[in-house]
Amino acid sequence: MTSPEVSVGDIESQSTVDIQWAVDPAVIDGAASLVELSNNDAMLTEWCIACAEFMDLSAFEVAIRIVDQEEITALNQRFRSRPNATNVRSFPHGTVDESGLLLLGDIVICATVLVTEAESQRKSVTAHF
Repeated sequence: MTSPEVSVGDIESQSTVDIQWAVDPAVIDGAASLVELSNNDAMLTEWCIACAEFMDLSAFEVAIRIVDQEEITALNQRFRSRPNATNVRSFPHGTVDESGLLLLGDIVICATVLVTEAESQRKSVTAHF
């Protein structure tokens, strides 16, 4: 399941946050807050914008992909030689395209690991996200 790209117009230049839900949060135990997030990509976009503003970025593109344990384990094995799930993998790009847009890269988040960590740390999924 993939959400449409969310374009952000309130930063000086056009920026894009591409949010991809590759897992259905409704099937993850204890993920009620995650279901809320999946229905509200604007919150994830706002977090990205806040980080960009803090870093003085004005034109950027980033992809956030929320996945299951199988996908994050495969990525962790391929890129870190670790055969286990992890909460997040990042793939920085850091180049500027021909239009001046900074391509930040990709962030892959494992929904199941995120929920488990939030529960063990006694915090909300949204706070841990």
